[in-house]
Amino acid sequence: WHIHRLALDLDMKELLPELQYSEEKYWKKVANDIIRSRRDLYSKSAELMPTLSSISDSRSDDFTHIDPSMPHPFSNETHIPFTLAQECHITLSIIDSKGMPLFDLYKGIKEKGKHSIKFDGSALPSGLYHCRILCNDKQWIIPLLIVH
Repeated sequence: WHIHRLALDLDMKELLPELQYSEEKYWKKVANDIIRSRRDLYSKSAELMPTLSSISDSRSDDFTHIDPSMPHPFSNETHIPFTLAQECHITLSIIDSKGMPLFDLYKGIKEKGKHSIKFDGSALPSGLYHCRILCNDKQWIIPLLIVH
């Protein structure tokens, strides 16, 4: 009764069909819809970014790769670890889910080995982004999910 009264008081009559469920069932449905939309974001990112790197436990320092950011998803900042097989001039960029570059986190020469760059995403709205490393005309991309 209180839920129906609230919907009427707030002139939200379009919510009444949803309120036929109990409040608990309604919120479970909302949570499942959010989970489903996150899965859709990841599957769409795979379609939009066919070069997303696959993660394998057999990686070594003998070739260049980018690892998943930690933590992931994140709300304010994360660290992006990557390994370079050789010294090279890199550009580490943040790009949106459509593949458009937003800004460069780092541009310069890095030596061979393991590296990590901190990314502060607090100024960006929640959503799916990607981190791209360009090195010697090759690129590696990972998804970044910001949740505020």
